[in-house]
Amino acid sequence: MHKIIKSIVVLILTFSSIVFTTFTAAAPTSHIHINHLIKSWPEAPKTMGLLQVATKEAAIATLYIKLSRIHDQDLNWIKLNIKKAQHALKSTSGEEGGLGYGLIKATYDIAKETKLAASDEASINVKLHSKAIIMSAYNTAGIAKKMERICRKVANTMSIAQALTYIDELDILSNTLLEGADLDKDGAITTFNHEGGLNLARDKLTFMARAEGIIKVKKN
Repeated sequence: MHKIIKSIVVLILTFSSIVFTTFTAAAPTSHIHINHLIKSWPEAPKTMGLLQVATKEAAIATLYIKLSRIHDQDLNWIKLNIKKAQHALKSTSGEEGGLGYGLIKATYDIAKETKLAASDEASINVKLHSKAIIMSAYNTAGIAKKMERICRKVANTMSIAQALTYIDELDILSNTLLEGADLDKDGAITTFNHEGGLNLARDKLTFMARAEGIIKVKKN
C-alpha cells in the first residue's frame, strides 16, 4: 500500500514538473524582443535595454551641445564638445563621448526589435502599440542623422559665427529627440506626421509591456 502511494506521489510530482516546464516555455517569442527593448540587450553597454541606451545617448549629445556654448568664442572648445556630441549620435571607435553604441544605431535597433516582437504570433496589444514605437524610433533616428551631419559641418568650419549658427540648429533638434515635435501645430505630439520622439516610444512601450505582464504594476 505504501509503495502504491509513493508511486502515485512520484507521478504527481513528475506531472507537475512537466506542466510547469511547458508553461514556462510557452512564453510568447514577442516577450523576448520586448525585454531587449526595456530590460537587457546583449550587445549594449552593460547589457542595458535598447530604450535606455537611446535615451542616455540622446542626453549625452544634448549635454555636449550645451557645453559647447560655455566658451562660445573658442572655436577649438566648440569643436571638441560637438565632436563628443557627434560620437553620442554615431559611435566611432576611439572617440570620446557617449556610451560607445550611438543613438542612431540604438533607434534603428529599437525599430528592428519592435518589428520582431510584432510578428504573426504576437498579441493584438503588441501589434497595436508596436506601430507607434517603430514610427517614433525612426523619427528619432532621422533627427539624429540630421544632427550628425551638422556636427560634421561644425568640424569643418573656420568661422566661430558659423559654428554658433550650427549650434543653434543642434539645440533645436536636440529638444525633439525625446519630446518629438508638434509639426502640424495641433497642440499634441502624436504618432502621425513623424512627430513622436523617444518619450512617446517609452510611453507606448511601457503600456504594451504592462498589458503583456512583463512589467508588473505595483499595488498600493
